[in-house]
Amino acid sequence: MKKLTLTVGSLLFAIAAYSQNVFTNNQTATSGGSNTITTISQTISGGVGNTGELNQTADGDGSTNTAGITQTSTGDQNTAKVTQVAKASADNTATIDQNSAGATATIDQNTDSDGSSNTATITQAPTSGQGTTATINQKSHTAGINTGTITQEGNTETATLNQEATHNGSNTAEITQKDANLGSTASVTQNATDFSSNTATVLQQTDAQGNVTLSQMSTGTGSANIASVTQNGGTYQTTANITQDAKSSATNEATVGQNGWFESVEVSQKADGSGSSNKASVDQNTPGGANSMISITQNAIGGGTNEATIAQASTHNSTATIEQVADMVGDPNIASISQSNDEHTAYISQTGAGNRANITQLEGPSHEASITQQGAGNNAHIGQAGINQSGKVTQTGNANFAYLTQLAEGNIAEITQTGNSNSTSLEQLGSLNTATFTQNGDGNSILAVQNGGGNSFTSTQTGNNNSFSITQNGN
Repeated sequence: MKKLTLTVGSLLFAIAAYSQNVFTNNQTATSGGSNTITTISQTISGGVGNTGELNQTADGDGSTNTAGITQTSTGDQNTAKVTQVAKASADNTATIDQNSAGATATIDQNTDSDGSSNTATITQAPTSGQGTTATINQKSHTAGINTGTITQEGNTETATLNQEATHNGSNTAEITQKDANLGSTASVTQNATDFSSNTATVLQQTDAQGNVTLSQMSTGTGSANIASVTQNGGTYQTTANITQDAKSSATNEATVGQNGWFESVEVSQKADGSGSSNKASVDQNTPGGANSMISITQNAIGGGTNEATIAQASTHNSTATIEQVADMVGDPNIASISQSNDEHTAYISQTGAGNRANITQLEGPSHEASITQQGAGNNAHIGQAGINQSGKVTQTGNANFAYLTQLAEGNIAEITQTGNSNSTSLEQLGSLNTATFTQNGDGNSILAVQNGGGNSFTSTQTGNNNSFSITQNGN
């Protein structure tokens, strides 16, 4: 074992052919001074691995902490840790590079003054083996900037990035995990208060069981939570879970792309305040893929808006769900689901405000779709194409409108409207057909077309301006 302890300066440290290298360094700089260790280089052939630890404290305007650790080993279980504290407008910068299996890297950075920044980078690329772990923790003060980047290659990778910024500050996180055969995990937690913003980007290229979790919170007009997740490479059993909370007129935006089998995406967004918004877009596209699930939940309070888009293409046995709540008149809920191939299920639920909805399903053989809306603007549309369609639209109050088109084969449709402007249009166009309409009060109207097939319809209209029209051409 070899151990070296320094207090100041810049160091290049290289050792070979030991069973373990241990390096510890403590530095303190005051009155505008700087701590700099450009590179600690630890090299070992075989054995257990290297241990490197740096602790730096900088105090004073213009001060900096700069640290770098590079560990190279044909063995495994390298461990590196950098801890940096920057006071009085000082900045922190840290880099760790490791190439062994079972490597562990940790960077902790803290600034306590206005405008200071934390920058951390961890790269782990083992030449063989698996099981790398990387963690970055960053906390900045007023108008501070946190930037964290983790890049990992191999199998069974774990990356964790935690950031806190305040008052016009920002958090930026980027995690890349690639060439992994099994079990990559990425986690990002960002907290931005008082007009600060969060941005997180995760890319996973793994054959199976990739897992991403993002949690973001921001407050203040102009603040934003922005999340982007891409999981690709013909993956199997990947999951993505995004939670965003935008307070006091902040905004949320989430984008997810997956291509694989047995995929799962859950997006939960909450926006609070005038001008706030929730926006989510999820795309699952794998030729021959199967058993994918997407769920988007959005809640807009006090003048916020919701917008959600789901696209599931070239997969079968997919499920898509959008649930939206808005509590002020004029605030729109916009939802769209598009599915192709076969065996799809789609569901949209909207409560309050502007309301709109859309479901399109193509290429059978088995479809189902459902739209539920309650108060205010209302609108709805369900598409569907060939073979075992179903349908169903339920609307309760205010402007109402529903439109349903089903093409040839099983058909079955149900439209229920309760109060206010009402309207219905239904086309079924061939095969076994069936339709049920119900309207209760106010504007009322129904126009239906069924062409060819079993045909059948039931209609109930109760009060106010009633109207009806139907065309059937049965076999």
